[in-house]
Amino acid sequence: MMRLLLALVLSATLASPATAQRGDKRGEAQPDPPSEWKIPPAPVLSPKDAQAAFRIADGFRIELVAAEPLVEDPVCFTFDADGRLWVAEMRTFMPNVDGENEAEQENNLAILEDKDGDGVMDTRHDFADGLLLPRALTVHQGGALFIEPPYLRWFKDIDGDDEWDKDAIVSYGFGGIRSVEHAPNGLVPNVDNWVYLANHPGRFRFRRGKWEQQPTGGGGQWGIAQDDWGRLFFNSNSQQLRGTVVPSHYTVRNPNLGRGHGADVRVATDERTWPARITPGVNRGYRKGTLRKDGRLARFTAACGPTIYRGGVFGEAFQGNAFVCEPSGNLIKRDVVFDDPKTGAPRARPAYIGREFLTSTDERFRPVNLMTGPDGCLYVCDLYRGILQHRIYVTSYLRKQILKRALDKPLGLGRIWRIVPESYVRPKPPRLSKATPQELVHALRHQNGWWRDTAQRLLVERQDRSVVPELRATAVGDAGVLTRLHALWTLEGLHALDETCVLAAIDDPESRLRAHGLRLAESLLAANQAPTVRRRVLTLASPSGPGLRRQLLFTLGELATPAADAAMERTLRTRCESRFDRDAAVSGLWRRELEFARRIVVNPAWSDRASGRPELLRALATCVTREEQPERVRALIALAAAAPEAWQRHALLGGVASTRPKPPKKVRPLRIDAAPAGLPALKRHRDTKTSSLAQRIAAFTTWPGKHDWERLRLRPLSSDEKALFDVGRQYYTLICQGCHQQSGRGLGGLAPPLAGSEWVSGPISRLVRILHHGVAGPIDVAGKKWDLQMPGLSSLTDEHIAGLLTYIRRSFGHESDPVPTQSVTDIRKQLGDRKDAWSAEELLAIENEPL
Repeated sequence: MMRLLLALVLSATLASPATAQRGDKRGEAQPDPPSEWKIPPAPVLSPKDAQAAFRIADGFRIELVAAEPLVEDPVCFTFDADGRLWVAEMRTFMPNVDGENEAEQENNLAILEDKDGDGVMDTRHDFADGLLLPRALTVHQGGALFIEPPYLRWFKDIDGDDEWDKDAIVSYGFGGIRSVEHAPNGLVPNVDNWVYLANHPGRFRFRRGKWEQQPTGGGGQWGIAQDDWGRLFFNSNSQQLRGTVVPSHYTVRNPNLGRGHGADVRVATDERTWPARITPGVNRGYRKGTLRKDGRLARFTAACGPTIYRGGVFGEAFQGNAFVCEPSGNLIKRDVVFDDPKTGAPRARPAYIGREFLTSTDERFRPVNLMTGPDGCLYVCDLYRGILQHRIYVTSYLRKQILKRALDKPLGLGRIWRIVPESYVRPKPPRLSKATPQELVHALRHQNGWWRDTAQRLLVERQDRSVVPELRATAVGDAGVLTRLHALWTLEGLHALDETCVLAAIDDPESRLRAHGLRLAESLLAANQAPTVRRRVLTLASPSGPGLRRQLLFTLGELATPAADAAMERTLRTRCESRFDRDAAVSGLWRRELEFARRIVVNPAWSDRASGRPELLRALATCVTREEQPERVRALIALAAAAPEAWQRHALLGGVASTRPKPPKKVRPLRIDAAPAGLPALKRHRDTKTSSLAQRIAAFTTWPGKHDWERLRLRPLSSDEKALFDVGRQYYTLICQGCHQQSGRGLGGLAPPLAGSEWVSGPISRLVRILHHGVAGPIDVAGKKWDLQMPGLSSLTDEHIAGLLTYIRRSFGHESDPVPTQSVTDIRKQLGDRKDAWSAEELLAIENEPL
């Protein structure tokens, strides 16, 4: 059944050969490389010759781990509990410059093993074959959790023969068929027992016999990693390192706020690169600033596959450093990561200027993923091929480079490399699959983060509670702080946390462990099992350290009680100049924003206009207005009228006004249930800023009895239209919500907003085409340019598409007409055999068909 469904999806998304280069920008000149550049040939090098082409930082050497034919076209990898290397092979990626036959199901998940112990893989076993473009992989729950678009799948090996026996679909709606470059990937198990992804706003865990999913703030393009404290790091193609400042699931818990600050921030700002060779085969190498005058890549353009080094054998100066791939420049960059002392946000600076940690003069060296291995060394996934850019974005300039220099062949190559210190002696491989529970608890003390992560994972998967006493003793004992961190989260995964352990963590001298203690307290507090912990959290003095302070605000928001809100108000009263802190608080106040704003306004201690206070009050007012509950909006305006301080009035009214654009744009009316008390007085207020804001609000607000009420009333849906709306809501939740969010406000770097989108309220002829074929950026949405691709959904029926469009056109503040199923049918009949996604220019040239 699932293969049949996959076939339907494929029929909707397979691309035809390109007749023109999709990556070209209309009117943009693409001159050939200057004649003075001496571009050397790019032959395929043997592994030995490729090894000789590397230049690596002093004190290190690079070793071959595996090469073709043992491994072909590897895109990601992971180690199992016994140190075997699991590899996802994307053999059908760009088989030619047009990407023809890319979606053939001829890809594999392979297990590589070093049987003779010489450090080189010598045995291969296919765990799964016949796959469609597998793009992410982690070993989990006795098998492989991986992405085979459009699914997140779990293949389990029941009989221990290294081949899958049981198939489960964990989640649906993952891209990666039409646009291989922009789709979810990564799959990193985190210290909090959830599995996170890059380029996807969700996290997953296996608990009590089933998979669970929870929304996150998303982030990233290709690759994801965690540091010792569970912070996530990822990138975009031109920004080598981005990451989380806060646990990102908190940032999306209030739909009225949208994604709070801290889920996806820039970590590194110096994007310069220093390749060892000329790099003319960069997709937009003709653009000024892409290449230096000598033809070498000037700055990141294909950043991917980051990792945080946690291995413990490179030396203290390397611990916690970031390593990032730049396959277009045939290099790996090393960044030194540190915390901003004021905000606690991670920052990074390049470890070297004018050179890199690893470069190659071999143009076919394509590092696409990195990870720390069980031996503490750095492993490199080398796609090793000429074509790197996906067909959707290939320019005419790059096409000429590929064909002129025969970079499109051969195929079927690939290498795995290992970077080791010069004096390093390889240890014996791990055998954790057979380790006793007590041995796994001891492994939590290992200096290498891979051992701690793997031991924790295995203990949680086995659910053997015999080690609970030992874990509790470890959590409160004198073990290293990272050991105690893992012991605590292992207890959480075993459902064995107790008050003693959580209280010890909350009061630990290490502020980062204290923050984790507050997070861990939430599961006990939710079950009403820990009155002592509850009192400790509620009475915790405003903590020093930005990270701990933010976590207290997050945890108080999870409690969602009057006592917790009072504690939150006290914490913010001392200082709230940081947007991280303000968003941490507001994210936990869903549907309590009005009450919290009232708590501030009536308290004389908030009379001073201290830094951050106006922004906090404005954010609360914006959230109340966005929800559009008539009586609450009316109460908010009344609160503004009664506010004792001018800055409070300005902030509250500014929050209301911010939900509607200023004229001359068309403004959607704000409907409330009765005339708001105090609005007439606010309009006549002697303070010009107050009166100006009030007049703006009055212009777009209506209520029963106002002169424009009847004209602006929204036509109710008929019974048939309401049925379509309900169908659309179901499909939106299943397919669209992960990217566009429950609130319809989208996610930066992933999906544009539907709320306020002129496309949603525009002609249905364009909307049907977008849902059927997809749309490829750049595209302007709500005043912002988005250069992403949305996959089509042509496998949906006419009724389903009509329902989806009806739902989004009557949600997120939109008041457009519903879409009849027959209109969708008529429009789809006109589409012919087109396969490619639409561009914005093509869509704007299409007039509306009648409903």
